[in-house]
Amino acid sequence: MKAIAGVLVFEEGRVDVFGIPLDTEAACERIKDRIGLMPQGLGLNLYPELSVEENIDFFARLRLVPEQDLAERKTTLLAMTRLARFRDRPTKQLSGGMKQKLGLVCTLIHEPRFLILDEPTTGVDPVSRRDFWAILSELVAERGVTALFSTAYLDEASRFHRMVLMYRGRYLAQGTPDEVQALAAGSTVLVKATQQAEGLARLRARFAQVETLGPRLCVFTDGLDPGPAEREVRQALDGLAVDEVLAGEADPEDAFIAILRQRGLLGADAHADIAVRPAAAARSGVAVDASGLTRDFGAFRAVDAVSFQVAEGEIFGLLGANGAGKTTVIKMLTGILKPSAGQGRVAGADMRAAGQGLISRNASATCRRPSRCTATFP
Repeated sequence: MKAIAGVLVFEEGRVDVFGIPLDTEAACERIKDRIGLMPQGLGLNLYPELSVEENIDFFARLRLVPEQDLAERKTTLLAMTRLARFRDRPTKQLSGGMKQKLGLVCTLIHEPRFLILDEPTTGVDPVSRRDFWAILSELVAERGVTALFSTAYLDEASRFHRMVLMYRGRYLAQGTPDEVQALAAGSTVLVKATQQAEGLARLRARFAQVETLGPRLCVFTDGLDPGPAEREVRQALDGLAVDEVLAGEADPEDAFIAILRQRGLLGADAHADIAVRPAAAARSGVAVDASGLTRDFGAFRAVDAVSFQVAEGEIFGLLGANGAGKTTVIKMLTGILKPSAGQGRVAGADMRAAGQGLISRNASATCRRPSRCTATFP
């Protein structure tokens, strides 16, 4: 993407943009006024100390946008991204999704004909991702803008007109999303078995692509439609108590892994080095206890009376949009930030008073055996 934008020299091959071969620095400069490049990383094309509006104004002047056009474009783009009421907020105080949308505004302010967006939705919550795609779709449909978009989220592939599948610098396939997915025909079967470890062992003995998804097992069945796929899975689990079996079309991620496996890029067995162990005995201890955790930054309340417990040996998730307060909760539970109110105890330590020494001593005392650790501290 950097080579196509004219900012990275390449050793071999050829790139033409707007019919211009990018074979010299002068040739690269000829296309840059018509390109909008948004680099990878949350807000990396922004200046954190500047406000939302100041960032936009800076990029507009950098791109020589006439003052009479700037006000109208700024109003339109701030409305499209729902950032209008935050125009005076410093960029460093924006959530990840808001930073990405502001980055897009700054990339669009000079109305480029060609957008190069390098993983713009990575680390962005579902609401902001939808906003992002709505803006991009509108630009393509109404203004005829061309977009080169990279992503590691394979579910976004269905939004592309055409795509190239890459792995470790190699070109694997090209075509429409349906054409690429058809290269790994098969179905996905979700199974909920009472004896998960035994079910996992049986399925891996019969199918090349099996993984655990929480309480379920996910099986990709090469070359089978959903009906036959379900029968094959049930047969492999014959005699084992099974609560549910759901078969359907393979999703893009399953198809991508299947393509890699079928081409020998994952080895003969991607799970060969993963031992299948029986489930650990249930534990009754509490690893994390959050009670009424609250954190204020001046007049802004980032976390408001959050309470939950995490049991020993449990995978516990904090799910929410950018700016929901997840990171602030984690910082309070690791002693990085002190709560404005409430209490957080981790591995027995009260995090309101715990210094790094107390955290380390408590973690060591609680985790005598690495395999039984209930918490990890930096």
